[in-house]
Parts: sequence; C-alpha cells; structure tokens
Amino acid sequence: MPIDILTDVLSKIENYLDGDLTRQKDKKIYDVLIARLYIKLSLLIPLKASEIITLQIGNIKKESFREINYNNITIKIPNGVRSEIINTVNFAERHFNLKYDNSISLFEFLYKATNLRPSTTKISETLIRAYKIIGASALLETYKSGTKNISLYPPESYKKTAILEMLNRGVNIVYLRQLTGLDINSLISDYDIDSTVSDVDVKSYNINSGTINTEYYAYL
Repeated sequence: MPIDILTDVLSKIENYLDGDLTRQKDKKIYDVLIARLYIKLSLLIPLKASEIITLQIGNIKKESFREINYNNITIKIPNGVRSEIINTVNFAERHFNLKYDNSISLFEFLYKATNLRPSTTKISETLIRAYKIIGASALLETYKSGTKNISLYPPESYKKTAILEMLNRGVNIVYLRQLTGLDINSLISDYDIDSTVSDVDVKSYNINSGTINTEYYAYL
C-alpha cells in the first residue's frame, strides 16, 4: 500500500472520529472505530488478519497496560493507540450493554457486542464500510479476477506495508520472522533487496529511534 494512501486513510479516520465519543449516538461510527484499531494494530504488530483478530491483549483498563507481548517479543503501545483501544471498548460497553472480557481477544469482544464472530471476511466487510463512511475512495478500488472483483487493498495490505517499512528502517529480519511467524521468503517477497532508502534523514531517524525505545515512550 502506498504511504500516501495509508496516511490519507489514517487522517480521514481521525477527522471523522474527532470529538467526544461519549456523546456519539450513531452506531455506524462503530465500524470506523473497529477499522482504526485493526489498521493501527496491524501497523504495530504486522500479523495475518486471522492472527490480529485473535490477538489477546489482556486487561486494557489497567494503568500498566502499555505493551503487547507476542511470540516472546514485546511491542510498546503508543499512548494514543492505548487510549483508542480503551475508548472503543468503552463505546461498545456503553452502546451494546456488554462488559469487556479480557479473557477473550479484543476483536472477539468488539464483534460479540453486535452478536457476530470475528473472521477475516468480517474484518474485510468492516473495513469496506468504514472506507465508504470516511470517503477513502482509493481503498475501494478493485481488479477483475475471473468473474470476481477483488479488492486492490485487502486487510493484510497493512501488514505488508508495515513489514516493508520495518525492513527499510533496518529491523532485523530474524526478529521480524519470530514476531510474524512468516518465513524469510515471505517477508522479502515484496521487498527490493537492492534498493536503498534515499529520503531518510539519518540524524532525525536516529534521534526518533532512540525516543521510541525509551522507557517513557509508551506514556507519551
């Protein structure tokens, strides 16, 4: 997925959800809330769609919830994403009269609120509805495969984009393999090994990398 399309959808989501969610009564906003969490978690932890929707993250309302451990790798959760997870769960509890259960996956809870079970098909349908709601027309593009119209940007596009960005930024492919469970060939299938990242400001990149790895980053 091109970065400009990714940043555009993230901006459109934020603009649509801007405001006090406690006062929102339109339940169609729920699709956008779920889509936002799926996209951001996929960018932080680039897993298959089937793995993201079964991801258990524990008691999100504890003050100590600042990271997610997956395959023995700890991923720090930015404070903004943490707040979005909590706000989405609060929205579901308030609008669907269902108490959060930290023994099940986040998406199992979110879909259970509307009497559904999470699946790759359901997350795809949720994303498409959300794209239509926020006006992200580029993400609604399809191509013809036989008699079917196939989405140009399926749910796992976010995973692929995150992996490419991480490889471009020097993430160790062995560690990425451990996190994602993908083999080396799968990880580099869309990666141009001979390419170089020419637009990186090395000094700024180094400072930002250091900040992200501080103990206080998840609290910012």
